[in-house]
Amino acid sequence: MSFTILVTGRNLNVIGDPITRWTNLDITLKFNEPDVATLTVPTDGLSVAQLAPGNRLVVMRDPAPALGYPGEVVIAGPIEQPGAQKWSIDGADTGSGTTTIACASDLASIVAEVAYPDPAHAITAQATGRRTFAATKAETMMRQLVSENVGPSAIAARRIPGLTLAADGGRGASVTAGFRLDPLGDALRSVALAGGGLGFRTRQATVGASVVFEVYQPRDLRGQVRFSRGLSNLLSYSYTPAAPTATVAIVGAQGEGVDRNFTEVVSAAASTWGRMVTLVDRRDTDDPTETTQGRRRSPHGGRGVGAARNGHRRHPDAALRRALRPGRSGVDRAEHGRSRRGHRSRREHHRYADLGRACHRRHRHPERQHRPGLGPVAAPDFAPALALGGCLSWHRSPP
Repeated sequence: MSFTILVTGRNLNVIGDPITRWTNLDITLKFNEPDVATLTVPTDGLSVAQLAPGNRLVVMRDPAPALGYPGEVVIAGPIEQPGAQKWSIDGADTGSGTTTIACASDLASIVAEVAYPDPAHAITAQATGRRTFAATKAETMMRQLVSENVGPSAIAARRIPGLTLAADGGRGASVTAGFRLDPLGDALRSVALAGGGLGFRTRQATVGASVVFEVYQPRDLRGQVRFSRGLSNLLSYSYTPAAPTATVAIVGAQGEGVDRNFTEVVSAAASTWGRMVTLVDRRDTDDPTETTQGRRRSPHGGRGVGAARNGHRRHPDAALRRALRPGRSGVDRAEHGRSRRGHRSRREHHRYADLGRACHRRHRHPERQHRPGLGPVAAPDFAPALALGGCLSWHRSPP
């Protein structure tokens, strides 16, 4: 496996030469959150222009220049930490020292914004108190939120350069929702969940191409992908059951004092674990449909009650390895798992994300020893974890 790493400007133009002297690459692919990556390079292997604020990092896997194939873009997006430098008289940081770059996928630029009540006007000229949607297909609503706040339909000051939208496939159930300065990432996740567990992401086909925001239906591959001790393709695993963080959501809608309207949503887990109550403030609406869905906006409500981790040997089938990504494996059908590894995009670090499941891949430069990495799988041994809402990871051994 080989990688080509480039730096581009905010307008997607390539800056300088490819980064070839890197020593460590750690990529975390996430579901309905920005992917993140860190890259360690000798300090004299980078130019000042490449570390300028606003630049992006593009990582491509398995390029084949002789065949005219530039490679698959694994992650592409803004550099959020343009160089933490280290130097030491001995060890790995000798010579010019090392510089570590942290980046996130282009989804980070989207979720850094908020949903305006009136996205057609600047915040100082809002003419509407709330942006509302009535019985709208989940994908259609998500695309509209992105387009009018940061995409092609947004006002110039908020528009992300090069951002386009994939075609609307009408995915998901019809959803009624409203937003007033909600973080755009939270708004998208709430609609995706209410619409039936949709996924959303950004992708870039190749360097210089437009960044595409797309909504998709996660695939369940538990019938085709198996990892277990019996198949001898696991290195290790751990499984830790835990109680849910909430089984009952009390949603407060509009009104004050005794006139305030409340709705109680009780999870099926309450019959087993008892009442664990969380409060959800939805005073921005009096729509019964929205208040019933309000528990989905709670940062704690409904999170899973189990967690599991495992390691597996690298599979020789590249197509199967590509299938094991967030939104494509059985683990991603488990509700509300949380990754415990990898950093979060700085643009969303303060936000909770109930659907934050991660696929971790860690690499050493091929000339400096390939190191293990992580990612999601579904395994017969972990059926209890999947049923309880677990988050699995797999361990990639040296080839």
